[in-house]
Amino acid sequence: MEELDIVNGCKKEAPAAQQALYEQYLPYLLAIIRRFGIADALLPDLVQEIFVQVFLSIKRFDPQRGALKYWLKSIAIHRILNLLRQRMAQQQSPLHLDLVAENEISLPFQTLEAEYLLTLIAELPSGYRTVFNLHCIDGYNHHEISQMLNIDEASSRSQLSRAKQLLRKKILQLQKDDSYGF
Repeated sequence: MEELDIVNGCKKEAPAAQQALYEQYLPYLLAIIRRFGIADALLPDLVQEIFVQVFLSIKRFDPQRGALKYWLKSIAIHRILNLLRQRMAQQQSPLHLDLVAENEISLPFQTLEAEYLLTLIAELPSGYRTVFNLHCIDGYNHHEISQMLNIDEASSRSQLSRAKQLLRKKILQLQKDDSYGF
């Protein structure tokens, strides 16, 4: 089924089109969710929330404004951020708001397999991981991140810098230990 047929079918609430959308985009959405370090136990509920939102909002989707894939990504990221906010509120531990100067660190990403790099990113503290994903992988700027997470732009820059430092430290340790075959 073609993307436009899927969208039109979903707008008409056709079960076959909804199933096609689900099957076609589930792996893509799972990859986005896993990047944010969401526990496997939370995946089914989060995936369901994302698709419920997709099906409730599909009538507003305009293919002239962009591809379905990116619209789905936007919905997924907003749902993920809502979940992270709820979990942080339950734990009563705010995002790290320490301020440090932005220090661009180049990471030797090209020497790591993507799956292993995602594992290293998933090990970052929640706030660092969220900002790193939003900035480096999803392409949001610090102003946009600050609005999404309700933090200062300086906090976003700080968390990104610290995430890069932690990743660099882990990668350098792997190189030193020769535990990844560098």
